[in-house]
Amino acid sequence: ECFNLGWSKSNKLDVAPNIVAISERFNKMNLYIQVSILREKDVKKRQALISKVIEIAKYCRDLNNFTTINQIT
Repeated sequence: ECFNLGWSKSNKLDVAPNIVAISERFNKMNLYIQVSILREKDVKKRQALISKVIEIAKYCRDLNNFTTINQIT
C-alpha cells in the first residue's frame, strides 16, 4: 500500500484501504479537536479545553506517541 502510492490513485479504497482508513481517522480526530474548541463560547471554558489538549499532547510525548500529538495539535 505504501510503496506503490496506492492512496493517491482513483481506486485508493481498493488498493490502499488501510492507509485511507488511517488518514480518515487522523483527519476526523483533528477536526473533532478543532470544532470542540471553537464551538465553546465561554472564553474560560475554551481556555480549559486548550489546556487539556496541551496536557494530553505532553502525555503523548512522554509515551512517544507522536501520531496522536499531530492529530490533536
